[in-house]
Parts: sequence; C-alpha cells; structure tokens
Amino acid sequence: MQVAFKHAHSRQNPDASWGRDVLRSIQFALFQLNRLRPSETDDLDAANTMVIVAGNSNGGGAALYAGENDREGLIDGIVAAQPQVQLRPDDRVSVVRGERTIEGTGRSLMDYFTYAILYQPCAAIATPNAPMRQAITQAEQRCHSLKERGLLQAETLPAQGLEALEKLQMYGWEPESDMLHASHYAIAPTATAVKYASSHGRFGVEERLCGYSFASVNEQGTPQPVPKNELAVIFATASGGAPVGSIDIVNDENPSGPMKDALSHSPSNGKQDYNLDGALCLRELVVGNSENALRVQAGIAEVQGSADLGGTSTIIVHGRSDARVPVGFTSRPYLALNSLTDHQPNVHFYELTNVEHFGARLPGYAENFVPIQPYHIDALEIMYAHLRHGTPLPPSQVIRPMPGEDGEFDSAHFPPILMEPHPSDTIRASMGRVEIPD
Repeated sequence: MQVAFKHAHSRQNPDASWGRDVLRSIQFALFQLNRLRPSETDDLDAANTMVIVAGNSNGGGAALYAGENDREGLIDGIVAAQPQVQLRPDDRVSVVRGERTIEGTGRSLMDYFTYAILYQPCAAIATPNAPMRQAITQAEQRCHSLKERGLLQAETLPAQGLEALEKLQMYGWEPESDMLHASHYAIAPTATAVKYASSHGRFGVEERLCGYSFASVNEQGTPQPVPKNELAVIFATASGGAPVGSIDIVNDENPSGPMKDALSHSPSNGKQDYNLDGALCLRELVVGNSENALRVQAGIAEVQGSADLGGTSTIIVHGRSDARVPVGFTSRPYLALNSLTDHQPNVHFYELTNVEHFGARLPGYAENFVPIQPYHIDALEIMYAHLRHGTPLPPSQVIRPMPGEDGEFDSAHFPPILMEPHPSDTIRASMGRVEIPD
C-alpha cells in the first residue's frame, strides 16, 4: 500500500506558490477580523494595520517570497529565521568569508540535498564523536561503493571519510557543520529529496520516481498496510512528509523486493550501502539531462526568488553551523542579491555562531550548540520597535552565542544584537558582494 503526500504528489509544485499563499493568508486574516468588528468602526486594511510576516525554515523562505510578491503593500516587515529560500542564478553575486570567496546565488534545495545524501554517510567516518554517529551503520559500505563508482579517490577507509567531508566543505558547507553530517543523514534527507523531486517535477505517486515510494513498514522494513489506529489520526500527527510513524521511504528496486530504504540493498551491486543507486538517480535529476531531470529542473526554476523586496524592512537570522539549510546556499547570497536587485535594500542579516537548524534539541546537540529561537524572538521585538516607534534596525552582524555547560543556557550565553557592532563583527553588503567576518 503506497502512501501519497500532498506536498510530494499533488502535481502542483506548491513551493512556487508559497509567497502568493502567504499574501492570501494576510488578506483572509483582514477579512475575518473585519467580520468580527462593529459595523460602525473603520475596516482594518494595509494602510491602518501593521503586518509583520515571520517564519522559520520553510516558513522563513515563504516570508521572503511573500515580500517579493507583495504588490499591494500588505507587508510592513519581515522576520525570517534560517529561511529555506532558493534564488535565481546571478553570477554577479559573491560571498566572502575570510580567505574564501563563493561566486553565485547559492544552491537549490535539490542540489544541496542530493549532494549531501551522497557523501554524508561516508563523511561520518571522519567524525567518530559526532552526535548520532553510531546510527550511521552503513558508513563503511557507502565509502566503499563511492570508491567503486569513482566518486572517491582515497584508498583507505579513514582517508575516504576525510575526502567525503572535504567534498562537502568544498561544495559550500561551513567547517562548523562538520560534526552535524552524521546526525543530519540520520534525519532522513533522502526522503526529503524524494519529496521535493516529486513535487518540482510534478510526479504522481504511481510514478515511483527513482524507484522510491512511501509506505508503512514493519520492524523488518517490509511494506504493510498502514495500521488503522495510525491512519485515523495521521492527518493531525503528520508533518507533511515521511518519515512519520510507521510510514517511511521504501526502495522498490531492492533485489529481494520493496524494503525500507535504510535497510535495503542497491540493485546494481547487492550491497547494503544506503541504496547508492537511488541516491545517484536523485542526483541526476539535478545535474543531468534526462526527461525526468528536465521536469525537476523546470520546477526548481519556478520556485527561485529574486530577492527584490521592494525596500520592505527585513531581518534574517541564521546559524553559521546549519547543515540542513546551509547559510552559504541561502541567507548569505540572498543578502548579496538583494543589494543588487532591490532599489532600496533594507535587509538586515544576523549570522549566529554555534547555532544549527534544529534548536539544539537533538541528542548531543545542547552541549555544542545554542537554539536560534531567542534571536528570532529578539528580531521580532526589534522589528516591532522599528515599525511602531521608528527605532533603527541594527546593522548586519555576526553574533557569537556560546553553548552552556551540560546543555544548560542562561542569558549570559546569548549576547544581544547590537546597534553598533564591533567592526570585526560587521557584515557588509554592496552591489552583489557580501563580506562575512570569520
């Protein structure tokens, strides 16, 4: 029994409508509020109502897309945390951190996810003390299979792990993300890549893109009907994609029959290597020219934003260590492109050290990272003061929170966003070039 998800299988590429959908939600909110107001009072509208659009991750990207699409002046301010945002290619953009310069407007989600799922399992070899490292049980097999395919050159297993880690760094992940690759692979990025590939390419559930499907699986990884009790509440408990409950991603090309992907074997070599065949198929959808690849690439182009916010006051906060939605693929180039495309650039970017994507909630994280939420809330307060009282927005800057002992935090671990940051912490953006302090 296959399971379809709206995001993956609606054939509508819904990400392309995120900005429009946010604007419609604002219009709907004003309509509903006016229905409840006394008839003798003036209606609420964009002219007399402060509207701040805020979101985290996908929601952060949707907030920025809404600003790009706002032609009616509905939005007064935007506060986006670690936005999953994708940009139109523009080779005028460059981001400099220390001695490294990265040209261009970042990477699409499908690009960096399909690259990550190739190399993250093997890179785990190089970080034996990383959180959830022991969950990557097929790391050695993945390294061997990558070597056999010519995707790694090193001869020994430790050297292969280091080579895989270096490839991730060279592709754009920050060195501060090194210890996160193992746990991020354990969070099932292959399922995310399959979801977005199906969505962007407008594939239906019956097409089994790259030999993948979604289904309920038992403890042995064999597909089964979704348990009735689970199915009855899944509309309320599911996040919009797999894995959720017993539902997981399935490798339909497993030599002995469909099997939970993480437990399956690659059909080409019969090895239990996290289905490298499937991962390579997903990668081809981004870099290849097959019919399916062209469909996916067309869908990616529909999603890509302009970074032109029409001068709307905007704050972006993002963690430097983010391995899920890397800052170098998203927020940094967004700031750079905005400085080119917006006639009145008004984006203020606060980059946070020792902050990753999941709020320091996962096992082993709290000892090494701090959550982003306090800064997201502070940014909302700053935006409100700016719009209500005219308080200037602090300039773009690097902020350096520090983890607490034994995962405990207090205010001392969260230095504030400063109105006058030290020059060594100031981020500069002009004419498509962004300079990030180390």
